[in-house]
Amino acid sequence: MDLKLCEFYFETISKLIGKENRRENLKQIRLYLNRFPSSPDSSNFSSKTRKGKERRLLRETLCYRIAYIYRNSLCISSAVVHHFENVLNQNANHIRQLWQKNCILRICSLGGGSPSDVVAIVKVLESNLAARVSGDMQVTIVDMNGSWKSTCITVLQSLERFKHSNGMISFIEADISSFGDEVTNAIQNAHIVSMVKFISESQGGTRKKMAEFRKNLFQKVCELVQPGSLFLLLDCPQNGLVDICGGDTGLIPESRTVCNEPEHSHKLDSAALQRHSRLYDKLFRSANYNSSLELFARVWIKTEEPPLTDSVFLKAICGKYEDFKKRLILKKKARSSQLQRSGDSATKNWKQLFATEMKDSGWNRKKIRKAITAVEREVIEKSKK
Repeated sequence: MDLKLCEFYFETISKLIGKENRRENLKQIRLYLNRFPSSPDSSNFSSKTRKGKERRLLRETLCYRIAYIYRNSLCISSAVVHHFENVLNQNANHIRQLWQKNCILRICSLGGGSPSDVVAIVKVLESNLAARVSGDMQVTIVDMNGSWKSTCITVLQSLERFKHSNGMISFIEADISSFGDEVTNAIQNAHIVSMVKFISESQGGTRKKMAEFRKNLFQKVCELVQPGSLFLLLDCPQNGLVDICGGDTGLIPESRTVCNEPEHSHKLDSAALQRHSRLYDKLFRSANYNSSLELFARVWIKTEEPPLTDSVFLKAICGKYEDFKKRLILKKKARSSQLQRSGDSATKNWKQLFATEMKDSGWNRKKIRKAITAVEREVIEKSKK
């Protein structure tokens, strides 16, 4: 698939450069690639510096968007293919039934600029299910930067599926975090919701405020995703995403975790790398691009089953760790009755309770974390049977 993606993006970039003003466009793209030889996030350049101001201005140009696609889209799409294909192989019947039942499979991509995730998802669906399902696909891109609209549409219309289906692609320019009606409807109506490299690119505020913003954003999207729909999240692994997205096991309310790779090192295959060099050598003169990515990857399917409660985990952990059970028994009746009443509260409460008690009894943080992870896995596995 990497080789096909490489060919696809080369053709798409050639289309974006265009025949008119081709020489000038290439000159501007090369200047940008040379001026910014690496591919950092915007946060690496302070907006107050000369280079930061220059980059901010360039971000609104077509040359920047082409350079971004050249540097990032192939590897991002390849990573999405890797994870989404694994999920599809394990849940093919579920996704096929979603498509058949609704006649139109709706895909919603949140943030991230280039629709690299959508390209990958469509390619995987075409390769694995299209022959068995006669339905259409509909794509909605939600992004705060409206300058990406025409570029996104051009990229998606380069896919065979959308060459003659303009009405199946829509672009919503909106602040995703505000969750206006358009954004809310797009998420609620989607059968596949994708959020790739959006959380890591959210800027502003103190570290504490940013962590809270990211947590609220994730939780709101989870709430809006409808039962049966799939939610795919890929991002940089150093953004506290493990804590935000369900801890070590990825357990979130009313959802089944179907992919859990908090640290995944993804690399393009050698054939794609060789082809990439041959295609772009004259075009961009071997400018740097991302051939590997460090990623946090999780995928959930929203279920209609009630979420696992605190009481379920407390029972399991008491059965597994006798010393913890004894400590609870020693608590006063008022305290124990309060714990029982809190059985339907968020799952973090049982973790906090266990961590507090075992820390007091001399356990270190690593041992506590291992115990919690072991019990979570055990309970989740039993609930699936």
